Amino acid sequence: MKKNLTIAAILATGCLSLALLAGAGGQDNNLPNYLRGWPSYAHNSQHTALSPVAAQPLNQIHWQTPVDLFPQYQSNLLLIHYGSPLITARNNVLITVKTGTTGGFRVDSRKGSNGALNYTVATDYVLPSTSAWTPSCGPTLTPQNALVVPAIGGTILVRRSADLTTGATVRQAFYGIANYNAAPGTYNTNVKINTPITSDTHGNLYFGFLASTNPIGLVSGLARMDRNGNGIWVSATSATADAAIGKCAMNCAPGLSPDGSVVYVGMRGNTSSTGYLVGLNSTTLATLYKVKVKDPKSGNFASLNDSSTSSPTIASDGEVYFGVLESPGGSNHSRGWMLHFNSTLTTTLTPGAFG
Repeated sequence: MKKNLTIAAILATGCLSLALLAGAGGQDNNLPNYLRGWPSYAHNSQHTALSPVAAQPLNQIHWQTPVDLFPQYQSNLLLIHYGSPLITARNNVLITVKTGTTGGFRVDSRKGSNGALNYTVATDYVLPSTSAWTPSCGPTLTPQNALVVPAIGGTILVRRSADLTTGATVRQAFYGIANYNAAPGTYNTNVKINTPITSDTHGNLYFGFLASTNPIGLVSGLARMDRNGNGIWVSATSATADAAIGKCAMNCAPGLSPDGSVVYVGMRGNTSSTGYLVGLNSTTLATLYKVKVKDPKSGNFASLNDSSTSSPTIASDGEVYFGVLESPGGSNHSRGWMLHFNSTLTTTLTPGAFG
């Protein structure tokens, strides 16, 4: 019987820490090796958050480590989102640690058995500006067991093996590393990743980014990168064919259909929080499907709030679930709604209260 880990966030002695509680259970031998850990936000590229391993009762802390070295409380509230801890199939735990008051991040690799530090990857990632909750820095593992970490200027850092204790990191840019190297200061200031990174089963990467004035005319939207660092992108305005839509929703991790052919993501206005759930061709980023999301009770357009981490969940039958805030605000006790669509977003299915 192999030991694995279930992860929970706790607040202890005034410091936010990550408590790791050992679980044991039989592995599903039909699963790809990388899915026997916890490689991504909500476990997989469909964001089902279903662990293949049953946890033991959560009644003992085996070890813990902080995820925020300088937590910033506001009237005893900690208004921040943290990157999802990742676990390799070899039971190494990758934890994104906030190292400064308003930013600064590193990823620590620790042994799942005792919390001993394997290595640290520092990143120069800069958070996008927002008056809402502090956004997350969301890395991922690929099926090839590479660790991919958001970095400055819309770039990423790639460590080829998440398990080896030594290894270099390589910087890549979805708009071309040569373009980045030609004007790093400009890109560092004007291009920022604003969602967790999602990997598909081939190691292709998807993430939202924000862009202002830059030499090659990048416009805020969704990026795709292949395993070799080649990238394409589509603006949120083009993807929705709506001039009022300006970005991928903050913290909205792109989700993939079960066959990997469609990538779903929420897109909203820069000033207005109304927006769309879109389904794009996962290879070309051409728009396949879109729906402007509504409050199912009032019929008003719903809110994709910058304080949210709502991300599409795609069921095994291809149906898509997506959480939104209600309109008018507070009309559903600020729980929002879990919207439910068929795979082409053409049929609205039974929703539920969310949050």
